[in-house]
Amino acid sequence: MLGDDRSTVGFDDRGVSPIIGTIIMVSIVVILAATVTGVLFTLGDVETAEQAVNRFESILSGIDFATLGP
Repeated sequence: MLGDDRSTVGFDDRGVSPIIGTIIMVSIVVILAATVTGVLFTLGDVETAEQAVNRFESILSGIDFATLGP
């Protein structure tokens, strides 16, 4: 559209840059990973960071991220 600068700088229909959306999604996953790791260490379920990463990967593998989008 004329006068709509967003159409030329990579914004979607909602006015959100896909790059910003990706950064937000990655941030959410990182925060979730840190929280899950902290809880697992606190509960004593895992003893090493490698065990925590393996447990978190198994949790993530059960999530269908395609259904979480708009």
